[in-house]
Amino acid sequence: MVSQPSNPYVAGAPLRGEQGFFGRQDTLDWVARELRNPATNALVLFGQRRIGKTTLLLQLQRTLPADAFLPVYFDLQDQATRSLGAVLADWADTAAEKVDLEPPAPAAFDDEGRFFRRTFLPRLYAALGKARRPVFLLDEFDVLDQVAEAELPETAAAKALFPFLRRVMGEETRPAFVFVVGRRAEDLSLDFTTTFKASLVREIWVLDRESAEELVRQAETNGTLRFTAQAVKRILDLTSCHPYLTQLLCQRIWERAYASRGGISSRPTAPPRIDMPDVEAAVPDALEAGDQALVWLWDGLSPAEKIYAAALAETADEGKTISEDRVIQVLTTHAARLRTREVELAPRDMVKRRVLEATGEREYRFAVELFRRWVRQHKPLRDVKEELDRIEPVADRLYGIGMDFFWRRQGEQAIRYFRDALTAYSAHFQARLHLGEALLELNQTDEAVAELEQAYARDRDEARYALARALVAQAEAREAAGDEKGALAACERALQISPNERAAQEIKAAIWTRRGDQALERDDLEAALAAYQQAGDAGKIAQVEALQRRRALAALEAEARTHERVKKWAKATAVYEQLLAQAPDEESRTEWQAALERCREEEELARLFAKGVEALKRKDWKRAERSFADVVHRRPYYQSDGQLAVRLLAQAKEGRKAANRFRLPGWPLRY
Repeated sequence: MVSQPSNPYVAGAPLRGEQGFFGRQDTLDWVARELRNPATNALVLFGQRRIGKTTLLLQLQRTLPADAFLPVYFDLQDQATRSLGAVLADWADTAAEKVDLEPPAPAAFDDEGRFFRRTFLPRLYAALGKARRPVFLLDEFDVLDQVAEAELPETAAAKALFPFLRRVMGEETRPAFVFVVGRRAEDLSLDFTTTFKASLVREIWVLDRESAEELVRQAETNGTLRFTAQAVKRILDLTSCHPYLTQLLCQRIWERAYASRGGISSRPTAPPRIDMPDVEAAVPDALEAGDQALVWLWDGLSPAEKIYAAALAETADEGKTISEDRVIQVLTTHAARLRTREVELAPRDMVKRRVLEATGEREYRFAVELFRRWVRQHKPLRDVKEELDRIEPVADRLYGIGMDFFWRRQGEQAIRYFRDALTAYSAHFQARLHLGEALLELNQTDEAVAELEQAYARDRDEARYALARALVAQAEAREAAGDEKGALAACERALQISPNERAAQEIKAAIWTRRGDQALERDDLEAALAAYQQAGDAGKIAQVEALQRRRALAALEAEARTHERVKKWAKATAVYEQLLAQAPDEESRTEWQAALERCREEEELARLFAKGVEALKRKDWKRAERSFADVVHRRPYYQSDGQLAVRLLAQAKEGRKAANRFRLPGWPLRY
């Protein structure tokens, strides 16, 4: 029977056996070497979450030389709130089982640890003999530190285990302890660091490249996959040799390879070949499958570090180095409140935590590309801004109490707690925002606007609509009090920050319409038009503009008539031409066209008449006769300045006749 192919990659569960465990030999050797020194009774292994610390402890339990040590693994997860006596009873039971020692009754263990030190440890030493040293491998030890300040009795392990261990390590030379913690020493409490002040410390980080490649090629060892060199390199580039993420990505690559070939029951004749496209195709699956583990990594960051990581993930592409200044600019553009001292200092701490790598002076990139992709996809900056409010726990607790009152519509109590939160931490954005909204609920509009303006200055996106609502309420209150100027100022501010705020538009329009109507009653068309334009009232704008046009045309017509009366025909003609260009209807057009033609006729007659008079003065009888003849032909009784054109025509004719009578022989005729 042919065995079905099996996926050799284990992501998440700690590895207890040799299979699947790669690298770390230098750390295993270091621990064994240090523990052989009787003066060394405490070692601390620290590293970020999911880096393989638990697996390392389990490997120590498996590989520490049995002739020299009794390694006892004990997990402190979920032990913090139990009494010290109960925890020591379980601890002793685990150790006794290793040497077939009858475990004492749980009731024998007290909360000061006397029975454990004075009775159980001597029994354990006796069972081991003089050559072997008990080594207690204590996992998740910093869990105790994380809840140490909770309201617990003094006998709880979170509070009592630290002094107990200090007493044991100070008085007993035989036992040794290997503590695993998920944080750096500077992030731990004073009680915690005091316990380990004389301990040797070693960081657990990613695998070396050679060991990580061995991990990737497990499927080649069991004959289920074949990798190209480019695929292996791509996997390690994406995971940076992080053991958990490498296992996770390879696990998904393996599953996809067999799913695309009909599942593991239909084993192919040759192992599937994995190249770079197969690696990239598996990344979304890996991020989805590892979401909870990546959330766990994320939760290990401080609020300020989460803000910086989200901004960097939005800014940086794969492997790209981004300057600190550029990330801060992104934060400032997104919301001014994000630029705090804690956030500005975050990248230095994140380098220490191995979340980022420093690639130059104040230049950083993500240490692990898969984590960058997950942050960009699942933790966009807009969703993690509220993390900043959690920097000051006291303020955040006060804010939480205030929110309880806020949702119950108990505004005065909510306001008190929001103000207390801001006293504890003035940059608590949500407390400021909801303080403004609570004040608005109580119709304290001016105070609400003042608080929300501060919130808006720190985060425009988050505070925009709350501030707009408060400004509308302020405008309504001021309008009701007869303060139109104040109401308009509030409306303008609301529309500045939220241009489509309908209520502000309506209040503004009503005020300006009212002002326009008042100006129209005063017959101040310019003021009325300006007001209606502010109101955006197209109908009334058209009404005033039509009235203005009628009045302008009437004034032009009066001007033309005046020019006609004083016989300034050229000016009258020019004005009538303007009127015709703006004629509002056919009746006006017909009337002004006739007037224009009349003025043009009068202008031509006046020109011919003046020409004739000028010719008479020069005794140019022929030219004078021609000009006056044209005038008389057009209008027989035309006269100007009391002189009839017909008489001047006769005079020109007589002058021409007389000139002909006295013309000397041979002289040319004068024309």
